[in-house]
Amino acid sequence: MNFSLIISVVMPCFNCGEYVGRSIASILWQTFEQFEFIIINDGSIDNSDIEIKKYLNDNRIKYIFLKKNVGNYVARNIGMKMATGKYICVMDADDISNRDRLLLQYKYLEKNRSIGCLGSQGFWIDSNDSITGELNKPTNANRLKVFLLKDNFTLHSSLMFLRKVIIQNNLFYNEKFRYAADYEFVVRFSSLSKIINVEDRLLHYRVHDNQISRLRYKFQVNTVRQVRIEQLRNMGIIVSMKEANLYNRLLEGCKLSTKEFELIVEFLNIILENNRALKRFNQNILFNFFERELINAQIRFIRDRVRKKRDSVTFLNDQYCEKKQ
Repeated sequence: MNFSLIISVVMPCFNCGEYVGRSIASILWQTFEQFEFIIINDGSIDNSDIEIKKYLNDNRIKYIFLKKNVGNYVARNIGMKMATGKYICVMDADDISNRDRLLLQYKYLEKNRSIGCLGSQGFWIDSNDSITGELNKPTNANRLKVFLLKDNFTLHSSLMFLRKVIIQNNLFYNEKFRYAADYEFVVRFSSLSKIINVEDRLLHYRVHDNQISRLRYKFQVNTVRQVRIEQLRNMGIIVSMKEANLYNRLLEGCKLSTKEFELIVEFLNIILENNRALKRFNQNILFNFFERELINAQIRFIRDRVRKKRDSVTFLNDQYCEKKQ
């Protein structure tokens, strides 16, 4: 094996001039040095190009400048298709990797050959790199696979995956899911290989006003809903518009009426029976997952009824006081 190409780090960048230097430095200063670093400048119009060029004296960097902005996931696909390493490491141009990240992930994947994708825990950071909180993800592979029915329970920019799985299955980001293609990508990967999150905090995840999740929140929510329903249809389940709406509302923590609650219970039982035959998910974990979502829905319903009753009593008391006056 060519040891200079064990890992390919792929990082798109669009208008991240304020942070991209710190992101690049966190990769170049890794304790594991045998990697190539593919940076795709996705048509940035700020100072990103200037900042990136400060690091081009490191021959591990392959720099691609796109004259036109094509989008985050199109840019990622370009980088992934250029990659030559055994493993592909995801990186974002505004995050910071722990100095031992590549080494720890490489060692873990080499030791655990049944795992095709490895994520980690992380820290929230602000624009000044100050830690503002901890970012926690499930560490059990079977639980993670079930939780993906609801949302992306991986820290995307902490992922490292086996390139062979990508190439053999043509598993690139689906640009149709523009604002949640990372979620859809992880879901498809989970159907082909095991995904796990280690307990180590290997990434500092930055929160700022220019993130996709902030700028395109409504579009992202709708895309996540599509990915959820797509998973059920891939199991051979016929999903009506009404069922899709109820299912998404349940998983998003919306209030359900008594009738809606009965309907969603029936639909979840269909999913459980289907999975019993397919064995796609651990049946006990899937049952417990749905049970917890239903219990939470019941709690929301009861709280809402109590609140309405309390408000009604307050309203009547106010009227009574007014009459006495």
